[in-house]
Amino acid sequence: MADSVARLTVALADRYDLDRELGRGGMATVYLASDHRHHRQVAVKVVHPELAAALGPGRFLGEIEIAARLNHPHILPLLDSGSADGFLYYVMPYIEGESLRTRLIRERELPIADAIRILRDVADALADAHAHGVVHRDIKPDNVLLRGKHAVVTDFGVAKAVTAATGGHALTTVGMALGTPAYMPPEQAAADPQTDHRADIYAFGVMAYEALTGRLPFGASTPQGMLAAHVTQTPEPVTQHRPAVPAPLAELVMRCLAKKPADRWQHADEILHQLEAMSTPGFGTTANALPPTVPRRRRLSRSGIGLAVGGVLVLAVLGYGALSGRWFRRAAGSGAKAPILAVLPFDNLGAAEDGYFADGMTDELTSRLARLSGLAVIAQASATQYKGTKKLTQEVGHELGADYLIQGSVRWEKGAPGAGRVRITPHLIRTRDGIDVWAESYEEPYDTGIFQIQSEIAERVAGALSVTLLAGERQAVEAVPTRNLEAYDYFLRGRASTGLGQNWEGQRVALEMYSKATLLDPGFALAHAWIANNHLTMIGAGYDLSLPTGVTAAQRLELARAAANRALAIEPDLPEGHAALAGYYGSVRDTARQRAELDWVLRTQPSDAEAFSRRGSALLGRNRVREGIEAFERAHTLDPRSPQRLDQLAWALANAGQYQRAEAYWDLAIDLTPDHPGFYLAKAWLHVVQGQLDSARGVVQEGVRRSGATNLLVVASKSSGLIRLLRILRQEYGPAMRSLHQDVYGADSADYFWMKTIAHWSAPILARAYYDSLARWARLRLDRDRDNPDYRLVLARGLAGSGRRAGAVAEITMMFNAPPYNQPLKFLGAGDRIAAAETCVLAGLPDRALDLIEIAMTVPAELNRFLLQLDPIWDPLRKLPRFQKLLERK
Repeated sequence: MADSVARLTVALADRYDLDRELGRGGMATVYLASDHRHHRQVAVKVVHPELAAALGPGRFLGEIEIAARLNHPHILPLLDSGSADGFLYYVMPYIEGESLRTRLIRERELPIADAIRILRDVADALADAHAHGVVHRDIKPDNVLLRGKHAVVTDFGVAKAVTAATGGHALTTVGMALGTPAYMPPEQAAADPQTDHRADIYAFGVMAYEALTGRLPFGASTPQGMLAAHVTQTPEPVTQHRPAVPAPLAELVMRCLAKKPADRWQHADEILHQLEAMSTPGFGTTANALPPTVPRRRRLSRSGIGLAVGGVLVLAVLGYGALSGRWFRRAAGSGAKAPILAVLPFDNLGAAEDGYFADGMTDELTSRLARLSGLAVIAQASATQYKGTKKLTQEVGHELGADYLIQGSVRWEKGAPGAGRVRITPHLIRTRDGIDVWAESYEEPYDTGIFQIQSEIAERVAGALSVTLLAGERQAVEAVPTRNLEAYDYFLRGRASTGLGQNWEGQRVALEMYSKATLLDPGFALAHAWIANNHLTMIGAGYDLSLPTGVTAAQRLELARAAANRALAIEPDLPEGHAALAGYYGSVRDTARQRAELDWVLRTQPSDAEAFSRRGSALLGRNRVREGIEAFERAHTLDPRSPQRLDQLAWALANAGQYQRAEAYWDLAIDLTPDHPGFYLAKAWLHVVQGQLDSARGVVQEGVRRSGATNLLVVASKSSGLIRLLRILRQEYGPAMRSLHQDVYGADSADYFWMKTIAHWSAPILARAYYDSLARWARLRLDRDRDNPDYRLVLARGLAGSGRRAGAVAEITMMFNAPPYNQPLKFLGAGDRIAAAETCVLAGLPDRALDLIEIAMTVPAELNRFLLQLDPIWDPLRKLPRFQKLLERK
């Protein structure tokens, strides 16, 4: 393989520099390349050698040149083609965007307006190509690229070129099938030599059916079965699967799917005319009356919704049914989405004290399967909630959004330490009908067979789901993390302690177990990576500020960095090591390096929900809101029972102005954890930003009833956004805030002092005293960490609020001369801007405050006219004309 790539690189060197492989399909491998002549990036598609040998260059290149004459805004042009050193290739522009296949994987079914717009563009492309005598013959979502709001069809003429070059044969001699079975019209499936442009209309109908209903018209599981279904079966009506589809659109699609070409639409421009009529603003208003709160994903209840798996990175022009290996590939040969799989906690059939071992086997199997790009694997955090469940398989599948579940049991019959025998009995179950797809029992000596069993189960599951393991994936599945089984036992105990939750004792014990594992085996890379993760978790939880740990946060951060680097020094390709390093870079605000590490993780471990969450946060921090939302949606899909993922997604949607969807996700989070006060506060905040103060009060009251006033107020005071909610509701909750004691916050907490300044808003002398305590708190922190801009901002706020404005102005000046505040304001998050603006108001710097306010108002969920009107922090600005103009903004 390497020799072949090297030969190809040399063969094309006079025109193109190959950068990297982008994807591999049934007929060609796609490379990103630089075009010397025109100084641009292109996608070079190289026909597989065995197929190229069967085709011969002359006729193939002659036929494909016909397609190169097409010139239409919705047709991706053919830039070049040729033969070099036995390689057949053709060249197209490199498109930054995603394929329709990628979007369907993510969303399952499209909003009706989006579907009409995309289908209209495809019909327009087909109408133009057919008018020039060019038939595509392989229309499918993979060959439709989405660029902005428009669709572009790629690979026109390629299938025709293959047919012509082989004399019309189906290439059975090289094991290829012309076209894609899931989209192939009956006449093409039957190899009818009279197949014409109406084959594209049928395939267009299949694609439209899938875009509107989230499923193919026929459910056959093999290519042969799919071809037979096209010839013999009648598809169910579109509206049977999605009643909201307007009747004219549903009828258009069903007519495309007529078995006889004469019964279909005869020309693509007829379809185009119909879709253009449907593009009017009033079309389908009644049918689309339901608010787009949560995508339809097997909806049983609010707690049972999972978003469809999707991708958010740049895709190249791939075609031939191949998705980028960066995200989820389709199951081999099925034409369907990648299966979504959940590994439920294995039952422990051994001694009770060995429960950690059964849990460890579950975690390890999940981790190995999560490395496969052909699967979407539900996070263990969500799957663990079904430990010992009595729910039916179908119900669990619905709630997790999973197509398949793995259940099983583990028995460890101990002998000497690190010895004995292990028996593992896994079952692979299809959730739609509860049928066992595969089951087997494994029994091996513990000291020689434990890792072999894990890898064999992963490989057998992949085989049962028709997922092909790539070379690197097979190596990951078969990995042996350590040869020291005592070290591995400590590692499993650490994983079990980590899973006890975000509490100090669980994290402390986990760190102790991982450290013992690395003492026994210093080359245990995975254990080093988890040491780094534990340190990062402790930093995020603030243990070193509130508990006598004997370690400062800065020291712990250095320990995390060292452990992550140690893991990667031992095993450079370890995803967990790169994930830990991404966490470190995120903590020190090195966003470029964090982004590079996250990209690496997601290339090698495409089911990592935490990596998607971190990527979403990084994208939002760079004002790439749509991509950030998509990353959070992907994280939620992979971890559907996580309130944290729901909360992240809801905040991202709220900041994008999608208030209905945001509220729906907070409702889901409340369903999962009805006693968590933060979600009630967030939902109340959403009502406030829409000017609905009475309903916001009702939501907060419900939160108080469910979780208690103390918990609600403590949680609110830990968020700068929710602190503003407390200021707005201070009349109702001021007495409760004033009665809170410092012991509910832990020793020496800035949150306590900050909350007390609000509680005593109407008592300036007491408020100044608490501002002074806030300043002293920040001064102590800055003595330990001089470069922390957050501490400097808190110090400036404390000085300003306590009346020492000159000192506050000095601190603000220093703050704006250091990262991230010395960057252009567009690089500063809205929350940071508002906090800085509030501090400037307290310090008597109105113009600086208004500068920050104006930019922060570009994120309405953070700051808008309602919040300016209701929040007393802005009272000193109210008479200024510039502020009055801001109140007029819609």
